[in-house]
Amino acid sequence: MGLFEHIIRRLPLILSKTLVRAIYHLLRHRTLGNYLRKKNAALLNTIGQIRKILVISDVNIGDAIIAQSCTEALKHYLPDCEVDYAYNVVVDPIIKKNPQISNFFPIFANPFKPSKIESSRVRRLCREKAYDLVINLCPFLSGHEFRGGGCTALFPTLLIAEILWAKATENETANVAYRVNEYVNQLFSPLPQKTESSTRKCYYSGTKLYLSADALAARNRYLRSLGISPEEMIVYFNPDASNKYTLLDRDKQLLLLKRLLSQDSFDFLLLGPGITFKGIERYLFDKIPAPLREKLVVLDKKVSLDTYATLLDICDVFITGDTGPMHIAAARKICINNPQAFKNRTAIVEIFGSSEPRIYGYDSFGSRYAKANQDAPSKIFEASPPCKDITCSIQRVTNQCSKARCFDGIDLDEIVEYVTRYVSSIEE
Repeated sequence: MGLFEHIIRRLPLILSKTLVRAIYHLLRHRTLGNYLRKKNAALLNTIGQIRKILVISDVNIGDAIIAQSCTEALKHYLPDCEVDYAYNVVVDPIIKKNPQISNFFPIFANPFKPSKIESSRVRRLCREKAYDLVINLCPFLSGHEFRGGGCTALFPTLLIAEILWAKATENETANVAYRVNEYVNQLFSPLPQKTESSTRKCYYSGTKLYLSADALAARNRYLRSLGISPEEMIVYFNPDASNKYTLLDRDKQLLLLKRLLSQDSFDFLLLGPGITFKGIERYLFDKIPAPLREKLVVLDKKVSLDTYATLLDICDVFITGDTGPMHIAAARKICINNPQAFKNRTAIVEIFGSSEPRIYGYDSFGSRYAKANQDAPSKIFEASPPCKDITCSIQRVTNQCSKARCFDGIDLDEIVEYVTRYVSSIEE
């Protein structure tokens, strides 16, 4: 999400660990969370009937996928309310069919934080639409963006506090997608007089993507061009990442690919394109020995994002680092024309380095983790560098860490064994 990092990046890095300990102390005792909940409740009590809400996602692809799930919770409490959504332009093809959203505003394209032009678009949108409430989940948009439009705005401070509280608590789920849903519950369940619907809690049902039959047809054409049938056993390897701290280094990727391709338990291994790290797929392909290339297929980046999402649905296993495609793979695919069109049986294998798997990842085998919204297991493999702690998130943002040890201790043999065992189990 980024608010915590946004604050800390303004301080000398030497202070960050001390400050983190102090914040965790407040979080464990619920001091900060209780204060923020009371503050938000007082703000909501100043609003009359809520007819129009704008939800603003943080700028990244993964954030846009996760944050849209809060619209389902909002419609639970306010079924007649118009809920609009502002988000990253790249993710528009897999957002724009969501039936919970009234109006779609793909605004953000600038990496890391909104540009001046994008901030200006948000201000103009608030002024023109005169929202009763803005739920802003982007920590880089300040209060003056909304005051000029006369909108009451909530900022992600409470959400971030709840995520960090859950992370500091042994038996709580800290996953962002789960916490976004809980955030809406905390805001609206105490206000039954404003909901005009059931006061029952909206239970988290996982992230979802609503896709068209056209995207499904485009996927089938693309698969035919590659000579692949959806019925074959397919493993997908995503070599890309959002930054160098979440990128498994090329030598480790190459070794992992060689070991996977040496197995006989699947028909094809799809090698995804590098979007952030351009050309990484070609580098890996060229280094793979010719005898192992027979079932290796390198994908191009010409397919649209909704077609890409449908493509992941035919994969039996999706292997990735912490990046946007991980959230696309984990989301349940729903065809708006045919509810039975997707399998939703993709097993997700996630390789985590510097980022926090309890916050960002999905795992079916740990009680403190959220599961992917697939009828298949999700599994996290986490590196164990001796330098890792939550301040790694700060150093990723400030680009101050030069150790490049994020994936020290990752066990590639364990990953290969897990994938092979899982694929063999579904063949039986």
